[in-house]
This record gives sequence, structure tokens and C-alpha cells, in this order.
Amino acid sequence: MNNYIVMPKELKLYNAYGEQCDMLIGPCACGAWHNEEDIKKIIKVHFSKKKVKEINKFLDNYILKAKAIKILRDIEKQAELEPRKNNGLRK
Repeated sequence: MNNYIVMPKELKLYNAYGEQCDMLIGPCACGAWHNEEDIKKIIKVHFSKKKVKEINKFLDNYILKAKAIKILRDIEKQAELEPRKNNGLRK
């Protein structure tokens, strides 16, 4: 499972050259490789303290949901790969 997470549409971040970021975590169109810690540092520099708390709360929930969805997808893929034994029936 990769740990890449797409930038939420509610958050617009740009690099120093004005290129918009498309990844919250992972290789980004702006040329950087973002991680959660770096994103939170960037937000802290560019937003007010009140807004930083709000954005960080949003991001924590967004990242948690994205990771949960990836885990569920991995479970589904694994289930598809494993042959079913006795069609799920006990002998």
C-alpha cells in the first residue's frame, strides 16, 4: 500500500513559483515530495493561528479517512486474490 494522499479540494497550496500542489502526501506536481509534517509547517507559516487549528483538524480527519479507505481497498483486493474455500460454507 502506498501512502500517497491527494490534496483535498478545500485546501489550495502553491510552491514559490505559483505552481499548485496536487498531493497532500507524496510526489507533487509542484516538484516537492510532501509529508504530513511538512504540510503542517507550511500551513503554520501562511495562515493565522485560529485558521491553522481549523485546517489541522480538517487535515487530521481527511488523512485518517484517506488511510482507512486505502486499508479497506487493500482488504478487498486481498479477498479477490484469495480463493474462497467451500464457498464460505462449513463442512
